[in-house]
Amino acid sequence: MSNYKIKKSSKSSTLRDVDLKLQVYYVYILKCEGDILYTGIATDYKRRFDEHSNVNGSKRGAKFTKSHKPEKIVAVWKTKNRSEASKLESRIKQLDKSDKLLLIGDNKYFKGYFVGLVDCRKYRRVV
Repeated sequence: MSNYKIKKSSKSSTLRDVDLKLQVYYVYILKCEGDILYTGIATDYKRRFDEHSNVNGSKRGAKFTKSHKPEKIVAVWKTKNRSEASKLESRIKQLDKSDKLLLIGDNKYFKGYFVGLVDCRKYRRVV
């Protein structure tokens, strides 16, 4: 037996950290009952909509969507990581409803609302 100690490599955790940083995230806006808008982030916005809608008995929806049933996904933006998604989600939540409706209706308002606040080149409208 040798006196050498085997040092465990942190390579797997490092790769996992890199994978999380490169994970695609989506920022989405849902139209809920009562003509209310809900904004959130997820790695899979369709799955998250199903969770909010309590499909298949899912209990993973947000507290808000338990009392305001989601009707449909009205807008989705793709981001390169969670940090960018969180920044955009925060900025969208700061808009009033009329501005959110303009943004949902036409993505040309995106730069007008967010230029200087977020790097608009990092977001791509999906829905």
